[in-house]
Amino acid sequence: MGASVLVVEDEIIIGQDIRRILLGFGYEVPAVAATGGDALRAAEAHPPDLVLMDIKLRGPLDGVQTAARLQEKHEMSVVYITSHSDETTLARAKATSPYGYLVKPFTDRELRTCIEIALRRRELELDAAEASSRVVAANVALVALAEDHKRESERILAAARIDPLTEAANRLCLQDELEGIADRARRYGHHYCAAFCDIDGFKTYNDAFGHLVGDGAIRVVSQTIQHQLRRGDGFYRYGGDEFLVLLPEQSLGNAAECMERVRVAVASISRGSNGAPLARTLTISVGIAELRSTPDKDAIQSWLQHADDALYRAKARGRNCVEISE
Repeated sequence: MGASVLVVEDEIIIGQDIRRILLGFGYEVPAVAATGGDALRAAEAHPPDLVLMDIKLRGPLDGVQTAARLQEKHEMSVVYITSHSDETTLARAKATSPYGYLVKPFTDRELRTCIEIALRRRELELDAAEASSRVVAANVALVALAEDHKRESERILAAARIDPLTEAANRLCLQDELEGIADRARRYGHHYCAAFCDIDGFKTYNDAFGHLVGDGAIRVVSQTIQHQLRRGDGFYRYGGDEFLVLLPEQSLGNAAECMERVRVAVASISRGSNGAPLARTLTISVGIAELRSTPDKDAIQSWLQHADDALYRAKARGRNCVEISE
């Protein structure tokens, strides 16, 4: 068997699904824990190489507290599973020096990539710890290893903010950037529009042609959208087949013109990212909302909600269209 991974997830069905995926990739999963207490007991009975920890566990111990206990007693390596974590929780999580973040919803490939990166980093740190206990003659080798470790750590940090399938920024990156957007809007009157883009009928497409073809569709739509944007525009995979575009210094009218070009470009895709003809035509629906120049502390979520509501109106209009929130 490969490395052992302890799964800590309070939603039993999700936890068991993660266990099934990891077993399929050749990892050992000694237990699936639903609470912090269960995780501590499981780690005591069968110390794992890595802990995959839901950041928002219910019960006396949340994911961050459980991770801190595991690291204090066993020096265990932790990767957090997160979705809509607030800034305070993320700050607490960072203090535990996690080996990575896995943002819900995630694909099998994203799970495997995150685990492989974390285990590689752990291996490097174990190597470094072993090397540091040797005599001074090994110092030159240690310096080189430290540099490798630094570069690897920087790569891991960058990878935690990038969606592996599309190479777009992910929700974790978005959370870090939204606070700065609100601050710039308040301080300097900067103007932003947000546009949610959703692939029309994607579940049917996925069911009809399979997940590999579906992944290819997501990838080519992502590439097409990015090619239509300006260098300073923000682009994020928000989840599944949904993307978010942030357009600085754009009015609603200009944003609508931009996203209409994006919509037309997607509808005219004829080949997938591998060069093969598409199984069928792809289209997107788009919802746009504007962030005012003096937002209050709750305005960011309201802004994104208005864009999401506009997206649902675009779907209701018959899809393959752009809808604006006034």
